[in-house]
Amino acid sequence: MRCEVGRVHYHVKTAGAGPPVLLLHGFMGSLDMWEPWWEDWQEEFQLVAVDFLGHGQSSLDHGDDHANMESTVADMVAILDQLGIEKTHLVGYSMGGRVALAMTLTYPERVDRVVLESASPGIRDTEARRARQRDDEERARLLETAGVRAFVDRWEKMRLFASQSGLPIEVQQRLRQSRLNNSVEGLAMSLRELGTGRQPSYWHQLTKCNRPLRLIVGALDEKFVSIGADIAALVPGASLVIVEGSGHAVHLECPTAFGREVRNFLAES
Repeated sequence: MRCEVGRVHYHVKTAGAGPPVLLLHGFMGSLDMWEPWWEDWQEEFQLVAVDFLGHGQSSLDHGDDHANMESTVADMVAILDQLGIEKTHLVGYSMGGRVALAMTLTYPERVDRVVLESASPGIRDTEARRARQRDDEERARLLETAGVRAFVDRWEKMRLFASQSGLPIEVQQRLRQSRLNNSVEGLAMSLRELGTGRQPSYWHQLTKCNRPLRLIVGALDEKFVSIGADIAALVPGASLVIVEGSGHAVHLECPTAFGREVRNFLAES
């Protein structure tokens, strides 16, 4: 379905009945990432999956003023309003996890339970944040000069995704094709407007978070194991689940464990 928000439209998929769950994908992904659990989760929950601007089937034209963190979060709330949903669980992966956390801290009255998979509250140090902005600008320019394929080639060589080389070849091929399906304009906009260098740092607000929070990270992803532990130490009642044998994309590398953790945690409400 199509949800109009201001001058842009979002591609949204819904199914099921029960407590609502807003599902938010990662960078270069789409709402299709939730397909492996769609049939299972909709038996218990009302699922709402969204393509972020510049991804999947959501619009790009006139989207720049909606693409930063604050506007993206406000757009998610506007979509919930259109669907008649007052309060929802949130499940977000990586970039989608950052959006989910920002939404939790900005609109706590609209949020119930929260699952963050390999997500960060942002970059605490101002100079490090500026350095990340410069890195993301360089990546955006690579996209614009060399195209999506060259960008994906470099992206897949990042240490963060090294453990994905152990995935079945058909899974790796589907993941690569999903990344290649994105547009230069959409990815460049996302890097410039929604990257960790551009978004606000939410670290100082974590002690005020009063929503039940489950952090899921892969044991092989040392950076996000550390980030997850730091978040759990600051958020009252937060719980950290470290999945053995997995890297950054737990949902891809250990899908059964991921699906079980999400469903069990949300069902506790």
